[in-house]
Amino acid sequence: MPSPFPAPFHSTTPGSGTVHLTLLPPSNPSFSTLNFTYPLKLLPSRAHPLPPLPSAPEGRPSPPPASSSGSQSPSDALPRPTSVPLLFVLTYGGGLLANDCIHLSLTLDAHTRLTLATQGSTKIYKAPSPTLSSHQPPDSNPSLNPNSSLSPQPSKPISSQTLHCTLHPHSSLFYSPHPTQPFATSHYAQVQIFTLHPGASLGLLDWVSEGRRARGESWDFGGWRGRNEVWLITPTPSVAQSENEPENASKQEDKGNNTEHKRRLLLRDSVILEGSGLKPRMSPLGIIGTLILTGPLLAPLAGFFISEFELLTRIGARNWDAPTMGRSAVEEQTPLIPPREKWRLERQAQEKADGVLWTAARVRSERAVVVKFGAREVQGAREWVGAMLREEGSVAREFGEGALMGVG
Repeated sequence: MPSPFPAPFHSTTPGSGTVHLTLLPPSNPSFSTLNFTYPLKLLPSRAHPLPPLPSAPEGRPSPPPASSSGSQSPSDALPRPTSVPLLFVLTYGGGLLANDCIHLSLTLDAHTRLTLATQGSTKIYKAPSPTLSSHQPPDSNPSLNPNSSLSPQPSKPISSQTLHCTLHPHSSLFYSPHPTQPFATSHYAQVQIFTLHPGASLGLLDWVSEGRRARGESWDFGGWRGRNEVWLITPTPSVAQSENEPENASKQEDKGNNTEHKRRLLLRDSVILEGSGLKPRMSPLGIIGTLILTGPLLAPLAGFFISEFELLTRIGARNWDAPTMGRSAVEEQTPLIPPREKWRLERQAQEKADGVLWTAARVRSERAVVVKFGAREVQGAREWVGAMLREEGSVAREFGEGALMGVG
């Protein structure tokens, strides 16, 4: 006789995962939902404790935090979380085979924080045959389908990864995976979409290496495409739709407080690496990456990258005949140089030794900072990113050392 109860995995999709982080009274973060299916694996680790906020002077109550709109919302009255959970995103075998598709849905409730990391580089294994039919993810929306942007002729076995993340008011996420390592003849596509409510903060590190240099691979993969999108939810008073407003504008009406939540695109960053001429175009870089920073919690770090970039010597202002001060020369003049300036000179000397190139820019009225970088080798890029994050200090302080595992 068949069981009247449905099978526990009858409706699951291979490679799918769901994470929902909530805040339990008084201020303890907890995973209300944490499930995954092969080949995806989610592994929680030790949380990073946060020190309590300084108390107000005796006799003077501490004012509650205000929302970005200036009025206090119910979520604003929640206390600061006591810790920041660390969650590892893993795959069996350390990578993705051809036709493997990962779909991860992540939701952070108000005033929660989460650190996402990996335990090593995600390998993109080579395709066994170019004639295999690619496996299409269940997402029917072409704009969210990572395979839809890849040329279907000829049909290729594509490994893909899709991440949908929703950050509710005053929540924060720092996602710092190790760089992906695509093998020769492999095909990979990823789409990462983040929806941020007012006061939410996001730090995203996305980078890819040239492949297995020890085996002579250098940008020999068949194709690598990635797209990162950051959307903002802005509450506005509910009014009749104006004639100038498009009918397909993304809206969600809240009838309880007569407000509408508009979904607006903050930034879209796309990287396309494919074609027979990829290797000479990428030379001499062995790794490239993008760092996206937005939100109040990461505003100091974003400003730090901008200030350091502004201090770089421009081509027109550089004396090319003057010798470059190396690390030994900096150490000899240590008593005469302030600590931050000494660190800056050593970092710039290391950038030249490792062939690091980078730029930083503010986008959309300074709401976000995008950093683009590249280096000759993976280790050089890891040391550069790690040096910048550790010197500024807010990532380790607000998210824990687990957020720096991927950068050394």
